Amino acid sequence: SFILIVLPTALFPLVLNSFSRPPISIDWGPYAGAALLMLLTSALFCAVGILFSSLTRSQTASGLATFAACCIIFFAGHIERIGADMLLGGPALTLVPSHYALAFAGGLIDTRPMVACITGAVLALVVATHILQWSRFRSARLLPGMLLAVALMAVMVLMINHLGKRHYMLSDWTGTGRHTLASQ
Repeated sequence: SFILIVLPTALFPLVLNSFSRPPISIDWGPYAGAALLMLLTSALFCAVGILFSSLTRSQTASGLATFAACCIIFFAGHIERIGADMLLGGPALTLVPSHYALAFAGGLIDTRPMVACITGAVLALVVATHILQWSRFRSARLLPGMLLAVALMAVMVLMINHLGKRHYMLSDWTGTGRHTLASQ
């Protein structure tokens, strides 16, 4: 359903081009980068929403908790700039700050927020699955195994994010190579 929402926005450059004289050439790389980051961020936010929905029966409480968590995730980069690296465990937990959004919209694709969004979404879905299993069976026998599985998954996500921060790739999706260095 997300693709059905984003797809009509692809018509905007075409309509703009049809009314401009002379017609302009459209660079689809920045548009594709912005759409990719929007897709990944939406997947993360949906997974966080599912997690909070599994924690409570109240739709209002889960909606407010999801909104608060998504705001914290989105603005974590601003907290990092203030100097709260130690509070958040360093920049490994910075998911989608605004400078990544601007870079993606400019056609510069960075793997760091992509890894963070995907692993964050997977972690939220795994935790939600274990919460729903616990609420269904309510067996004390299953609790230690579920807690161990969630803890191991959280450690794996932190390790993958740490590796993603250290070993990242940048890709220029612009048609003009705006972010590519000239060969020597």
